[in-house]
Amino acid sequence: MGINYTDELASLVLFTGTTALAIRQYSAYRADTTLASRTVARDVMWLSDSMHNFEAIGRSVLQANHAHVAFMAGLLAEQFQEHLQTDPSDPESPAAAFQRHTQYVDLHAVIVTLLNLQAKAAAAVKETTV
Repeated sequence: MGINYTDELASLVLFTGTTALAIRQYSAYRADTTLASRTVARDVMWLSDSMHNFEAIGRSVLQANHAHVAFMAGLLAEQFQEHLQTDPSDPESPAAAFQRHTQYVDLHAVIVTLLNLQAKAAAAVKETTV
């Protein structure tokens, strides 16, 4: 029996799309943006950093490596929780960057998704070792 990650993967695709929309606000698509700000550079860094490790999750799902799916999902959930615990009054902190983009990016929701993914993958590992 295969494990069904459809809901979690769909949520992660949605997260990457909305995060890309937030990043896009700093591009030529938005005529009034200025890229000279250090805060803008930090926002782009934190927003793009939130997506790049999904590649490892995707690869692990394709390889049916449930242990690595569980590991990466847990690692990313922890990383995002740490982002939220940084000082939002510091304009260069991850918390501030994500707070500026709440209309696009919901870290709380993606943390829940990652924890659900971790639990499913861990259950699949248990199932295969029993």
